[in-house]
Amino acid sequence: MTRKISRMIAAGFFFLSTGFGSTAWAQLAPFPGSKALVYGPDPVGIGKSVPTEFTFKITLNANNFDATNTVIDVVPAEFNVVDLDPNCGMADYFEGKGRGRGERDLTFKLAPDIIVWDLEGCDSTRAQTLTVVIKTDLNPGHAKRGIDYYEPTSCGPLFLNDGAVLMRRESDEASTEPSNALMVASCPDQDDLEGCVDTDQDGFSVACGDNEDCQPTQEVCDGFDNDCDGEVDNGFGPVSCGLGVCMVTVDACVDGQPQECVPGLGSFFEECGDGLDNNCNGTIDEGCGDPQ
Repeated sequence: MTRKISRMIAAGFFFLSTGFGSTAWAQLAPFPGSKALVYGPDPVGIGKSVPTEFTFKITLNANNFDATNTVIDVVPAEFNVVDLDPNCGMADYFEGKGRGRGERDLTFKLAPDIIVWDLEGCDSTRAQTLTVVIKTDLNPGHAKRGIDYYEPTSCGPLFLNDGAVLMRRESDEASTEPSNALMVASCPDQDDLEGCVDTDQDGFSVACGDNEDCQPTQEVCDGFDNDCDGEVDNGFGPVSCGLGVCMVTVDACVDGQPQECVPGLGSFFEECGDGLDNNCNGTIDEGCGDPQ
């Protein structure tokens, strides 16, 4: 169902060149729907060697939109649009620098993708949806050095898109305020179930230093900041075991692993006159005539 339509592309160029900030949004109606993430990791891992796929859906509410309008959305340069699936009308996308689909040749100079959904023929008495599939793109700085690291490459929020707007097809003017935009948080290791948490949804995970996401519990030796004080496995000092020459002292926690304290081996017989507890029973020079 997706194909290039000249007037849709013209609307997209207008939208990209003017941007959200140039419109008096307060004078416009709210966007008649919403946007939601359908599939994809949140938070997403940093510095992955393979692209990450996300799917989101733009929904227009029943009896709340004008089918003579066009929906415009912008996907940042960190992503490539790979599929569009409208349940009515026609949808297409193109690069912000003017290249159409199939003309992408911006290896080191990435541009946003502009999504244009023409609502012509859509039944406005029913809710309508556009499903969008995107994938993270190569980080341009790393790509120059031949390093296949896909976005994100640092801590912080990764924005999947801007807010979608409805534009009048004939005048190319915005007729609504932007919808909600979507973002996911990032974390160093996507498989870190405790660190990849962003409960306050500010784009910063626990593993990226956001203690607002941390739910404090008693600190245990596991490589995590359980008590949310900004330090990992703190409060575990050295422990000692054994008596006399058998006494051993070890760090209680090393690299997130509790350490077992095992007493050393002493002598079966006490050696008199050396001032040591050789047999490790708590008594020095036992049986030597002057026990201590």
